[in-house]
Amino acid sequence: MATAIMALTTGVVYVRSISGTLSVANVSASGQFIGPAADNTAAPPFSFTSDLDTGVGSSAANTLNLITGGTSRVTLTTASLTSTVPILGPNGTSSAPTYSFANDPNSGIWNDVSDIQFGVDG
Repeated sequence: MATAIMALTTGVVYVRSISGTLSVANVSASGQFIGPAADNTAAPPFSFTSDLDTGVGSSAANTLNLITGGTSRVTLTTASLTSTVPILGPNGTSSAPTYSFANDPNSGIWNDVSDIQFGVDG
């Protein structure tokens, strides 16, 4: 039988549920989920019961990591987005390029299956 225990301490709600193992999640009074201070890519703080080495973590301040197989694959910071795996997009067309711009959505780069194409104004 599952048991849930909730306690409010200094503006943070601590929710603990027991269902075979002890799971702990911290939620602030405003509804913000709070992960552990130390990050571990082998066991990310936000993961899945069926895949404990896949999830979301933070390796440093202002850094978000997407983790699969215990390895950080995508890192987003205030300055950059980096990936250790290919970023694949659809082929696109001249009027709807794969990579385009917010103020000019029909200019950009796309693949017409045989060649990479660059276009301006569709």
